Amino acid sequence: MVSQQTISRILIREKRTYKKITPRYQEQKISEVKQFQETIKGLPLSQFSAIDECHFYLNSAPRYGYAPIGQRVISPAPGSKGGSYSLIIWVKNKGKKGMINWEITDQKVNTQFFHDFLDKVKHLGEEEDYLIMDNASFHRAPDKRKELGLPSIEEQLLLKNSRVLAFPARSPMLNPVELIINNIRRNIEKSRSWTPKKLRNSIDREMKRLDKKNLNKYFKKCLQDNLVKLINEGGVYSHGRLAINWEDWERFKKGVIEMEEALKSHVLSRYKEAYDKVWEVVNKIEGIGQC
Repeated sequence: MVSQQTISRILIREKRTYKKITPRYQEQKISEVKQFQETIKGLPLSQFSAIDECHFYLNSAPRYGYAPIGQRVISPAPGSKGGSYSLIIWVKNKGKKGMINWEITDQKVNTQFFHDFLDKVKHLGEEEDYLIMDNASFHRAPDKRKELGLPSIEEQLLLKNSRVLAFPARSPMLNPVELIINNIRRNIEKSRSWTPKKLRNSIDREMKRLDKKNLNKYFKKCLQDNLVKLINEGGVYSHGRLAINWEDWERFKKGVIEMEEALKSHVLSRYKEAYDKVWEVVNKIEGIGQC
């Protein structure tokens, strides 16, 4: 068997790095992503708003910190997760500042709660707006809305001069609210907001900061940069697996072993031959966009 150290040395020499994996869900369909791109093509970013929900445990604590080399980072933290809270956010980039509507609750976010939240959202202006959201069951829930005597999501948003624009399944990287939620979550962990009042105050501070901020970069990253990346990388995966077959993988392993043996015996010609076999496989993977 070839050792991990051998593989690591070869990869470092060829400038291949160990990176965090970016997941691509098996259910994600690139054809739907391309259709989404066609739908929004030509629309200015100022015509989009986005909505999403996230979940917090009350006793969240920082997961990273600084300490001298050789010493552990120790920080006080409650032994239990504490109560759970849900945060729902609607964001829109309006001119040079954001427009934030939000609510936090310790209750379950369901169809009635979602309807009531939308009712409180400020009117978005004269220009038609496109609301980006995922396909969570309570977002539309036509049967449940009918049972509760509520208007459909389309009828409700029409009063705010807005239309539903659902992004493709399993594509959270296309929702600008995801980026905002990540920032909020990190800041809340740092602030150690371990009571309901402190948690609400921490979120309120974050929202006031965002309300004065130009959110264009969030919309641009998701609806332009991430969208293009997703389509360009679409050919790399087939049902969530790397586009390299078993035969190529076996050739790669065999080539690395031969390289190691050639180095030990100082047979440079044999090393060169094995080297070419290994990087023929690597280049084949790179040819379809995957390093």
